[in-house]
Amino acid sequence: DVAIPANGVFLAEYYNNRFLTTRPTQIITQGTNGKLNFNWGEGSPLPGILTDNFSARWRGMITVPETAIYTFSLGSDDGSRLYINNQLVIDQWQDQGYTVRTADVGLSKGKHQVRVEYYEKTGAARISLDWQKKNLPDNTFLGEYFGNAVLQGTPLLVRKDESVNFDWKTSTPDSKLGRDYFSVRWTGTINIAQTNNYLFSLGSDDRSRLYIGDLNIPLIDAWQDQVFTTSSAIKSLQKGTYPIKVEYAEITGSARVALSWAPAGTAVFSSPGGIDVHSSQGALLMTAPQNQVVNIAYSDVADRYYLNTGSIIASTSDYLVISPKGGSPPLINYENYPGTYKQFRGQILVRASSATKRLNIINRVNIEDYLKGLGETGLNSDLEYTKAIIIAARTYALYHKQNGGKHKNDFYDLNNTGNDQVYLGYGYELLSGGTSNLSQAVDDTKGKIITHPQSPFPNQIIIATYYSQTGATAQTCGREKGTDRCTWNAGTWHWIPENGVADPWWMKNNACYNADNTGRTGAGHGYGLSGRGAYCFATQENRNHQWLLNYYFNNINISSYPQNTSQLTIDIGIHPINFMEVASEKYPEGMLVKSSSSPQVYMLQSGQKRLFRTGEIFLSYGLSWNQIATIPDNDLKSFANGPQMTFNGNLLGDGSIIKTSKQDKVYLVEGKYRRLFPSAEIYTSHGHKWSDIRIVSIADMNKYAEGSKVDYLFTPLKDGSLIKGSSTNVYLVDNGLIRHIPSADIFLANGYSWGQIVTVSDLHLNNYEKGSKVQLNFTPLKDGSLLKTPTAPDVFLIEQGKKRNIPAAEIFLNHTYKWSAIQEVHPLHLDQYPAGDPVLFKNGSLINASGHPEVYLIEKNQKRHIKSADDFLASGFKWNQIITTSNKIADLHKTGKQYEYIFQSRPDQSLFKTADSPVVYQVFEGTKKPIPNAAVFLSWGFKWADILTITKLEISYYPQAAALRFQPGALVKAESPQVYLIENNQRRHIPSSQIFLSHGFKWSDILETDSNYLNNYKLGSPLGPYAEPPESDLDNVSDLTAQ
Repeated sequence: DVAIPANGVFLAEYYNNRFLTTRPTQIITQGTNGKLNFNWGEGSPLPGILTDNFSARWRGMITVPETAIYTFSLGSDDGSRLYINNQLVIDQWQDQGYTVRTADVGLSKGKHQVRVEYYEKTGAARISLDWQKKNLPDNTFLGEYFGNAVLQGTPLLVRKDESVNFDWKTSTPDSKLGRDYFSVRWTGTINIAQTNNYLFSLGSDDRSRLYIGDLNIPLIDAWQDQVFTTSSAIKSLQKGTYPIKVEYAEITGSARVALSWAPAGTAVFSSPGGIDVHSSQGALLMTAPQNQVVNIAYSDVADRYYLNTGSIIASTSDYLVISPKGGSPPLINYENYPGTYKQFRGQILVRASSATKRLNIINRVNIEDYLKGLGETGLNSDLEYTKAIIIAARTYALYHKQNGGKHKNDFYDLNNTGNDQVYLGYGYELLSGGTSNLSQAVDDTKGKIITHPQSPFPNQIIIATYYSQTGATAQTCGREKGTDRCTWNAGTWHWIPENGVADPWWMKNNACYNADNTGRTGAGHGYGLSGRGAYCFATQENRNHQWLLNYYFNNINISSYPQNTSQLTIDIGIHPINFMEVASEKYPEGMLVKSSSSPQVYMLQSGQKRLFRTGEIFLSYGLSWNQIATIPDNDLKSFANGPQMTFNGNLLGDGSIIKTSKQDKVYLVEGKYRRLFPSAEIYTSHGHKWSDIRIVSIADMNKYAEGSKVDYLFTPLKDGSLIKGSSTNVYLVDNGLIRHIPSADIFLANGYSWGQIVTVSDLHLNNYEKGSKVQLNFTPLKDGSLLKTPTAPDVFLIEQGKKRNIPAAEIFLNHTYKWSAIQEVHPLHLDQYPAGDPVLFKNGSLINASGHPEVYLIEKNQKRHIKSADDFLASGFKWNQIITTSNKIADLHKTGKQYEYIFQSRPDQSLFKTADSPVVYQVFEGTKKPIPNAAVFLSWGFKWADILTITKLEISYYPQAAALRFQPGALVKAESPQVYLIENNQRRHIPSSQIFLSHGFKWSDILETDSNYLNNYKLGSPLGPYAEPPESDLDNVSDLTAQ
């Protein structure tokens, strides 16, 4: 095996068969950046590989820059397969022309193993591999699945999920994950088709969070242990795309998560100023902050109302009163109201009717504010016409209020439909900014009603019937397209004209006509106020509201209601919901139940019954004993046992480590569960320290439900680590794999030491995937390195990639190598170098074999015998330079031509003599000039130390020249006191000391010689006193005139 490269390059193995069998014929590295592209046509991919019927395998590592979905494209002619992290992802192992197939693979950021297998049968041969990040479409998700409940570390699974809607029950999303204690992060973008308020719902068992737009602040935060519970939130979104993130964690039991969103549409309320929810008896059940949605559910079996803001937090048998906490004006948003306008003044009542089997949503609103939300006239219709309608509407509403309501079985006075009076709420008012003719008409007629002296009703109020529809176009009981719509008898209602009233106006396309389109006039009006007629009278004849009301009703009065209508409220049914729409189950979510045969109390959630183990746990949820419903034993038995309810008080934070003083068991706190560390190794695998453990009381320990045991957290050791388990096998950690080191020789040859080995548990060791065996890691050392093995004395020089034996210590020292520079290597390492020639004595060395007088000069690895001592000395060699070695080492040098001295004249001015003669010579132009005596020697400034002693052999090569004479200017004397100056090879007597000194001579410069030698110099004229040279007389220089 050969190690897999880790830099996007593939290790390629080529086989001369189609089956990837036997040993590969060629092994090389190929590819760049984790990609392949080879088109060999009908040729051979490599020398020595067949043109047909061959196969190849490429193995390598790719590094992806981020966690994402990546599209891999594999093309081949003929068959091919692609494995990612040893998982087959593309399989086209078949004879085919060049075909490209793709596969999407989810990968976490970092390194991943890639393997491509290929075979060529006949014809053209081609293989290609490419990959790139895939951009996911909107409304799909990148799922990162973690093997822990805290979304930490490297995901064990990355994939594309079309939605976040999974019910794994007690199973697992993937075999890589456990059934419990896993987590998932989904990310992506959602496309919002139109600007609107959107209701996002996220249900989970157990923990979940939802982020929209801002991925740092959760829109829904239900990070708590729970059976499947749905949390909702409203968010206003403009048309466009938004980043989305869902975080989920499964602790124990069932695993389920579901995300949905839709335009905002059970009963869901919120308020810009926050809301309080009271029971009808005045008990405060819940307070919700600004814009927090409150979900309402009702069980007709238990006759209880349930409130939640993502989890059940309250229930009551009394109906609910929802009040806004602030705002100007205070408003309540009915988030999933099916009508157009969702904002309402006043309060909202949620009250079930067993008579009609409906859950009624009722708006309790001030009568004057109620009238401002009517949709009977339009917001800015004619003011006098609108006043007439408003007075009639106020009269109609107060009649039903003081008569106990028109809809007693549903507990409200009027509904909001055309069967009573069309009511649209505050949202309708806002269409005109709150300053409409409708609003003015209400204010101008505040408290005004229609009375009749013969009315049998309290306050002489009448039933002010009228007919109209929303908008400026009023309808009438008169003639419409030839049909008489109102023909019944008014009976004893004295305020209704018994025979009707003339209705001369006809409306078409919002215009009033005195005759219809067939030329006929309008029919008589038979019952109450005609909205169409009143509108036309007001706009065409300038009739005011008093006239209009008196025209359509007999003998009426327009009076003030005896009570202040600004302080009167009316209950308007705005949305009746059938029980079947409220709850589809006999026992709703969050119901508290027990059987008659047992005191054990349960909460019903997700079709399961969850036991409260202690009263302390029950009360920790803020529950009261009177909320518990006793149900038949068989019904209770029909529910499966769910996870026990956990303590709902202040617990230690996630990640706390706890134990009691009575036991050695150590637990990890996750949510409301305690998870046992089965062993010290598992404990430390998570990076915990023993000092992290907190001692708690047994009572506090019992507040945590028992969770599953903590698994071993595998953290691979860093690349290059040497590890072993309980066996003797030693492994190298390499790119997250472990590679077996097959022998001690390879171990040592690769430079490892036994002290580097880390012993790990087999549990840790078995978490690694195994790679190929480690082979010798041979890296040639640089030229000049000195190597030896621990088991042999031989020393080698590395030169040009070869090992050259240094056969003797004297050769080692002859090359000035240092013993401290020798590196010890394993024999396997040394064996990788081819052998070169042995290292011999360096050129210029002088050697002789032990016991033999012959001396040799080493030149070009040859030994040259030096002919004689004279030749030796004449060549400038010294006896102490001779290295004595063995005959064997000397014989390693080939014998060369005998060495003889070759004369070369020394430089001019050189001084030399022979050992057996005092005569000193000076070299002059290749000749030797004898120096007759010391005085002559010194006259030239020579130094005795500069005289070389040379052989007679060398000196004989110099021709004899005339003896050297005194240097001109020398001062000399013989035995007598006379002193002479040597000048022009003559000696000139210096007659007196005065003359001597006048010339600046020094007595110390006088050289003494013998008279015989001095007499060889001819006597010249005596030296006279020193005379200054005459000064130049420029005045005596004749003029020079150019001719």
